Amino acid sequence: MKRNLFLFIFTLMLSLSGIKVFADTPVQIQSDFIVSEFSVLSSPSESSLSDEQKEILEGLFISAIENYETSVDISDADIFYEDGSNIHNDVVNYFANIINDTPEYFYVDLTKSYFSIKNSILFEMSITYTYDVETIKEREKLYKQKAQKIIDTLNEKNITSDFDIALYLHDYIALNCEYDTLSALNPNTFKGHGIDAVFIDEKAVCQGYASAYKYLLNLAGIECINVYSELGHHEWSLVNIDGNWYHADVTFDDPTSDCLGYVSHELFLLTDEELANYDGSHIKYNSHSNWYTSDSGYNATDNTYSDVHWRDTTTAISFIGDFRYYTVYEPYNA
Repeated sequence: MKRNLFLFIFTLMLSLSGIKVFADTPVQIQSDFIVSEFSVLSSPSESSLSDEQKEILEGLFISAIENYETSVDISDADIFYEDGSNIHNDVVNYFANIINDTPEYFYVDLTKSYFSIKNSILFEMSITYTYDVETIKEREKLYKQKAQKIIDTLNEKNITSDFDIALYLHDYIALNCEYDTLSALNPNTFKGHGIDAVFIDEKAVCQGYASAYKYLLNLAGIECINVYSELGHHEWSLVNIDGNWYHADVTFDDPTSDCLGYVSHELFLLTDEELANYDGSHIKYNSHSNWYTSDSGYNATDNTYSDVHWRDTTTAISFIGDFRYYTVYEPYNA
């Protein structure tokens, strides 16, 4: 009763002051997307949204994003909200899943989102973009041109097997992109999180690395999905090579600070067990623990690449004719 009285007085005061308000829209709530460099997502099993609600939301979100709308009416999903409810966070997480799984939506800013409530139903969610529409279209044109040149190089070099394609693209990104430490430390910016950061700015955080790798592999006809660790605040890739899934973390294989010519292969095509062992043997890391994908059911168990001679290579592997060459990086101490 006290709350209703407060809202009535608040509405009356705003009306008398000349500010237009709506009596059936008394509440706005905010959700934060981001922690450190990583967009906070939830495992699909943790969501309280029904499959029908997700299907409705997905259609509404995609339509709004592709038309650069700054808000989206989600009332058709019939999502009930009550005081203290966290249902809006489930909506935010599902929205973030869609953005993270769709590299082409690089221009959506996952820092904050606001909801309006009408008659206890979530009816509108705000959408923020990193650039204005004209800039989005220009950057989209530029990153697509750059990505296509990379794919054209695959064809020119006659790189055709799943393994060789995954290797070449892994090394290309590590060689040509620098980890964006400043953006990673700033929770109020989404700079560095999109594929445009990799292809245009050549400086990105883990989400940008993973999204660019997924985009290129998909262009080359290879399945790739993004993997998330909320506990580790990190993102990497699962790649399908000849019918089997393997972990690939281009971010961790690219040194920080950037080192010209250096490319590690420690985290290229690992099994689930090997990935866990990596974190276990690097005490300061817990970046890959409790990982999940937006769709469940993916496992990396094939050990084809578990004992390969190139695992310890620290430079990019060169493709010349039918041969593959690499050198071992040794820092020079005068």
